[in-house]
Formats: sequence, C-alpha cells, structure tokens
Amino acid sequence: YLGNTIVTVNNDIKTDINNRIMMANKFYFQLRNQLKSKLISIEIKINLHNTLIKPVLFYSSECCPLNKTEEN
Repeated sequence: YLGNTIVTVNNDIKTDINNRIMMANKFYFQLRNQLKSKLISIEIKINLHNTLIKPVLFYSSECCPLNKTEEN
C-alpha cells in the first residue's frame, strides 16, 4: 500500500504501527513551537494537527486489521 508494509510474515503489523507513531511524533516535535505559541489561535493549532499530524498517523490504517493489543 504505497510503500507501507501492511503485514509481516506472521501477520504482525506492530512494526508499521510503531513507524507511524514515530513519524507522527516527528511531525509534532517539528511543529511544537507553533502548537505551543500563544500568538496562534486554537483553531489554527487544531487545523495544523488535523492536516499535518493525523494523516501521517492514520494513513492506510483502514486496511490494517488490528487485534485488541494493537488497538490500545
């Protein structure tokens, strides 16, 4: 799915989930000054989060079956 490893040999997608979390954290830390700034309105901060961080985290996740451990 466009460069993502959806399933490993033993149907384990933990690696892909962990990579997504790390990439989303990377984007968050690149934007943290803007997200913590008092000069930027909360609406813009939410918009930044929804358009730049969430898509990285959830990209192609709708096609990955999760078990209870991975959902948490």
